[in-house]
Formats: sequence, C-alpha cells, structure tokens
Amino acid sequence: MEVNSKQPLLSICIPTYNRSDVLQQCLHSIVTNKAYNEELVEIVISDNVSTDSTQELCMAFAKAHRNVIYHRNDRNIGGDLNFIKVLSLGTGTFLKLNNDYSIFTEEGLKKLLQCIRKYKDEKSLLYFDNFYKGFRTTRINSLDEMVYQKGIYMSWIGAYGFWHDDFNKLEDKSRAVKTQFMQVDWFLRLFVKKNYCVLCQSEYTVRYPFKAKQGGYNFFQVQVVNFSGMFLPYVNRGITPKTYHQMLRKLLNVILQWVVTLVFKKNKDYSYKTDHFISTLFNFYKGYWWFYEDTIIFFVLYPLRMSYHKMKRLLLVYHHLLVRK
Repeated sequence: MEVNSKQPLLSICIPTYNRSDVLQQCLHSIVTNKAYNEELVEIVISDNVSTDSTQELCMAFAKAHRNVIYHRNDRNIGGDLNFIKVLSLGTGTFLKLNNDYSIFTEEGLKKLLQCIRKYKDEKSLLYFDNFYKGFRTTRINSLDEMVYQKGIYMSWIGAYGFWHDDFNKLEDKSRAVKTQFMQVDWFLRLFVKKNYCVLCQSEYTVRYPFKAKQGGYNFFQVQVVNFSGMFLPYVNRGITPKTYHQMLRKLLNVILQWVVTLVFKKNKDYSYKTDHFISTLFNFYKGYWWFYEDTIIFFVLYPLRMSYHKMKRLLLVYHHLLVRK
C-alpha cells in the first residue's frame, strides 16, 4: 500500500471484530463522503482477529484507497485494548475514535474536519457531542460544568478524539481497561491538565442498525458501577458532590429505561448481559433517598406513558381518516 508522506490532519480510528457487513457501511460512508480527501483523512482499522470476512473487506478498501491502514492483531487482545492499538497506529494530527457501526452523515465529516482545523494550533481538548442538528462549538472552563452538562452521555466512544501528541504522552494508557472506559479516563486526565475543553456539537454519525451477537458485557455493572466510578476520584477535585450526585440521578432515569428495554422487553438488537441487575442497582443506589422515589415514580408512570403514546397514535389515525373524508 502506498503511504502518503504528508501527515494527514485526521485519522479515523476504527476498532472492529466480526462485523464485516456493518464495517462495510461505515467505511463506505467515509470514502464516498464529499468532504473525504485522502490528503487530509486517514482511515485506520484494527481487526481483533475477526473470523468473518472482515480481513478481505479491509484489504480491498486498503487496495482501493491509499490512506486506509489495515492492521490485524496476532490474537484477540480484547475490545478495550484494541482502542489503544488502533489509536497508536494512526499517523494523523488528530486521532478520532469511531465505532464500526457509526455511519457518517452527509455533513458529519465536514463538520468534524472544521472543528479540528479550528483548534489545531492551540490543541484544545475536544469532545464531540452528536446530538445537535446544526453545528456549534462551546468552551467549557471547568470539569464540574462538563460533567453537569454531559456526564451521563460520556460513555460513548464516538465522543472522543485526541491530538496525536497528547495521546502519545499519556502514561499508563491501559490503567482503566477493566472498567471498559479507558477513553473516559484519558479525557478526564487531559481535562485536568488543560483546564478546559471544547464541545463540538453536530450530528456527525448515525448508528447503523444491526443484530448484535450474543456475549456482550454485563450492562448494568459496566454502565452504572464502572462508569460512575470514573468520576469519583475527581469529586472535590474539580467535580462538586452536588454535580456528581445529580449525574447519578440522571443516570438512574436512563438506566431504568434500559431495564424496560433489556429485561422486560428483551430487545434482541442488543447483546448485553443483565445478570443480577436488581442487586447491582440496589447495592449502588441504596444510600440515596431519591433512588426509591424515582424508581417508584418511573414504574408507576411508565404504563401511563405507554398508554398516552398509543392513544396519541390512535388520535392521529382518526384525524387522518376525517381529513380524507
């Protein structure tokens, strides 16, 4: 493969394992994007010894596009250590983590490059918020403000990217590997060092729908205990107890919705384990009075919310029939 001698501005770093059909859509969304330029954008794939057609797919893309780097590990090193591997392979000025199921929108790559160009000289710590239809950047001047605004959303790996030099200088990169939130650990450490970050808000990617294979991690252990634990060392060292507790309360509301999705509805689109979810939630939240109140209110109101939405759909159908008459 011919390697461009000029350092690309951006390395899109994609860790993957046995999702060739999904990965194909991800890669296609990049190389066909109107903002894609092989002089600016490098695609890096680290394959964790996939047993499907991932290797053939990536080799074909690497042959067709000179700035595609495909690496296949000698053994399966685990999904989280593969984050370190794929980022370490990137040669771009900025290293952007990207899920293999995240498909770039028509304007997503353009906005991503725009944000990186804007903060290239000062090397601001960037956080990519994927929930805004337009495009805007906002400076966040304290860790407390960052957690207050985005705490419960900070688990998604697509929110993270790091300047090449910043990433290389991080010591003990794998220290949080057992939590499955190394990217959060890196971000928090760099925030403390730089004392600010920039929210880059747009809709960069969308999730490509796929049926997850069984064998995922224990969702409630990881998303509640492990995730919240990433912020605990910073309480009273950048994060106020009030903000931390508020984040935990917001997290509970989200987690209760996942209880419905994963436990009650048994949604097959996800492969997460849900073992001992009741004891996991109770043992973690039992010391907070609002845990009992919020949980009771959620499950009392949930059937009413369902009925309301069903009623709304029926009224819309009825209205449509009246209009047609």
